[in-house]
Amino acid sequence: MGAGLDNISDGAFRGLNALRTLKLGGNKLREVPTKQLAVLPRLEELTLGQNFFTILRSGAFQGLSTLKKLDVSGAKLFTTVEKGAFSDNANLETLVLNSNKRLAVMEEGSLAGLPNLRHLMLRDNAFITFSESLVAWNELRRLDLSENPLVCDCSQLWLAEILVPRNSSPVICAEPPESKSKPIKGMTADELGCAFSDSRKQVLLVTVCTTGLGLFFGLIILLYYRYRRRVRDALKDYKWKNRAISRKEHEYQKTFSDDEYIVRSAHAHHHHHHHQTPPSQPVPTHHHHHHLQQLQQQQQQQQQHAQIAAGIKPIPVTEL
Repeated sequence: MGAGLDNISDGAFRGLNALRTLKLGGNKLREVPTKQLAVLPRLEELTLGQNFFTILRSGAFQGLSTLKKLDVSGAKLFTTVEKGAFSDNANLETLVLNSNKRLAVMEEGSLAGLPNLRHLMLRDNAFITFSESLVAWNELRRLDLSENPLVCDCSQLWLAEILVPRNSSPVICAEPPESKSKPIKGMTADELGCAFSDSRKQVLLVTVCTTGLGLFFGLIILLYYRYRRRVRDALKDYKWKNRAISRKEHEYQKTFSDDEYIVRSAHAHHHHHHHQTPPSQPVPTHHHHHHLQQLQQQQQQQQQHAQIAAGIKPIPVTEL
């Protein structure tokens, strides 16, 4: 430790199978010596602070399945923990990442797959926010998030509630100005500005409704283009039937009008003939009887046409 190493040879730890604790802090390492450490199957504690690396990359501690404690503190250039950085370290119980002045990013999933993690130290870094899904916070026995420039807004309401039952170091707000220097522990939704969440919900609702309507009309258009021939044929049939019905009604009305005209003409002729016949000259009985039969037939035809127009089946004369 503190030997100023900037490189570790591949076989440096060969033959140290029983090694349980290793301290490599205070050197000039620019990368985690993943390959060199992988030959230590029983390693339980590892210290890598005060080195020059900037990122804990995915699989950085590959092969260290028995590792229980990892300390990476005081690394001035350290900025990011990648997703899967501890993917091979399911037995990790304690993770200490303190006093890394540029450490502000822990990617989503960077602490996934650590079922035994109970102690998490993230003190004095550059975090302005913490993700609720970063770790199973309720499973932690010890938690230190103090001395970070935390922005205390509605996204951190869960954190204010998580910290209430814990006797952890105070987490002080750095922003916004009205919350500066106040502990986030126990802060209410109103104090964290969650009143604005209603407008966010409205925006979300409008977005969902708009998307739903867009999908609905899109489906209608899709179905129309897929079945447009059937729709056109159905419309043509409908129009043709309407025209046929209108034409039939017109014909019935015309026939009825013609019959009515014939009957009225016959009545007028009979009336005129009756007035012109001299009183002293009798009308022949046979001719009068024949004329009445014609009138009756014309009236029957008129009634039949009227019944047809009304949709009533006519009764043959023989049935009467």
